[in-house]
Amino acid sequence: VPGRQGALPVTLSGDLHLMIPVDRPADARVTGSLAGEFERTGVVLGGLRLEDCKFRVQLEDRAIVVESLQGRAAGGVFNASGRLSGGEHWTGAVSVEAADMDLTGILPDLRTRNSDAAGGGSGVFRDSEINVSWASERIRWKRMMFDRVTAETRLQDGALHVDACRVAWAHGVLEGRGSVSMGATRDAQFSGSIEMESQPLEDLLGSFDSTAGRMTGSLTMEAAYSTAGRSPDELLGGLTGGARIAIDQGVVFESRVIFRVLERLSLQQVFRGRPDHVPRDGFYFELIEADVIFAGGAAEIRTAVMRSPVFNATADGSIELESGWTRCDLYVHPLGTVDSLVSRIPLLGYILAGEEASVIVYRFRVSGKVPAVEVEYVPLRDLGKSAAGYIKRLLLTPGRMFRTLSDAVRNNEASDEPPAWNDQPQH
Repeated sequence: VPGRQGALPVTLSGDLHLMIPVDRPADARVTGSLAGEFERTGVVLGGLRLEDCKFRVQLEDRAIVVESLQGRAAGGVFNASGRLSGGEHWTGAVSVEAADMDLTGILPDLRTRNSDAAGGGSGVFRDSEINVSWASERIRWKRMMFDRVTAETRLQDGALHVDACRVAWAHGVLEGRGSVSMGATRDAQFSGSIEMESQPLEDLLGSFDSTAGRMTGSLTMEAAYSTAGRSPDELLGGLTGGARIAIDQGVVFESRVIFRVLERLSLQQVFRGRPDHVPRDGFYFELIEADVIFAGGAAEIRTAVMRSPVFNATADGSIELESGWTRCDLYVHPLGTVDSLVSRIPLLGYILAGEEASVIVYRFRVSGKVPAVEVEYVPLRDLGKSAAGYIKRLLLTPGRMFRTLSDAVRNNEASDEPPAWNDQPQH
């Protein structure tokens, strides 16, 4: 049998019946049964190299019944079955089960994938309707291990439709739906939700080259998203939705913002309060929480709070998703008494007085393209009573500020909205 890597030896057995009308040879019919086995590797399907394939099919009038198609791929095993009917246009249903596959390096990179990669937008599949059910267990992708992946998909009208998809692993669940045109335009739309509980950031960020090694910690998140576009940049720019994020007991290894703040405030106690098991490099924090709203091609950060043994901080701002341009106001409260901080830090801080205690706060403005952002110290003249109370509550309230993660996803219905600042930076 011809193949991409040359001829493929195959063993076939069966009982076939061929009927060819003399006056209409194009209406030839083949019926019967057929079984086969490829003797070596070489069959490539959807980027997967299939090995040790065995199949058994029944040929009926204008129909193919796949009783079984078994083999190995990506280090695991698969089994498929189904029924397809038609000629020029095919209809039918196929089910695929797989286990123990490693898809690292196999899943397509959307930024480099060209319009010819799928090859299904024309010809026999343009007007076909084929339902494909997927069920996979123990699927690895880089540092992530997924316990179970299920999907209900359709090849219809020249597009791949994902009617339902669910990816479950030890620390989370991703559910979604969408469609991708298989023609030259590559129109795509997706929507869904993500939930994670105590997900190690080392595994999640380590699965992406651009974020590997930047942060450790335990991530809890609930998010909802939707997007549409014809390219990765359009999909990113069209992203809408929201997320509520909490990261516990982590270390930041690369953050121009944090280390510039430490430098400006002359804070040298970076290792204070760090548990023994935490790496000595980087900046240790106890908790980071944030509400993030996606709209208009940007991620709007609302009510972000960080707590650490060195300082607490709160911020709000936005990041343009496509360009990485960031604009953010950051309020920092170094931990210590007001008197000791005033004598030790060479910048003028704004003192938030209260009945129980006074708090000294420093304001910074963050702007620029990630990761090379600029951090500018901005003296405060007057916060106003409501803003001062709001910042003080964020900086000093112990424990989690966000009790219910789902509130952020449900249209960001948080009770504490940042007040409008009435301060003007001094130049």
